[in-house]
Amino acid sequence: MYNREKRRIYTIDYLHRRDDRGAVDHSGDIIEDDHGTHTIHLNLAALDHRIVCCVFVLSAWAGATLSDIISPSIYFSESDAAPGSPPLCAYNLDAHDKISHLTSVIMCESYRTKKWRVARAGR
Repeated sequence: MYNREKRRIYTIDYLHRRDDRGAVDHSGDIIEDDHGTHTIHLNLAALDHRIVCCVFVLSAWAGATLSDIISPSIYFSESDAAPGSPPLCAYNLDAHDKISHLTSVIMCESYRTKKWRVARAGR
């Protein structure tokens, strides 16, 4: 999470799962059978007013690379969206160039100008 000067204000991850305002909640690993997910809930109205950009990064760890991650994807949706509603943003890394030696990739960004927007990145 970054301010207008592109300085990092917060890092939210599996170790640091919440910000100090309660605006961000990261689920940590949710493992079912042979796959895992992470869910991040954002309350944009409650975010620190200095935050203008949230960057969502997929990262491998413990010597793994992106090619070791099964079905890496991200879906952005409104919390009150009806089931089956299309996401605001979606990015599936398998459908793009998953370079075998990389360990992380920016999947999408949410940024504030006059209002919040979301855009897939894949870089």
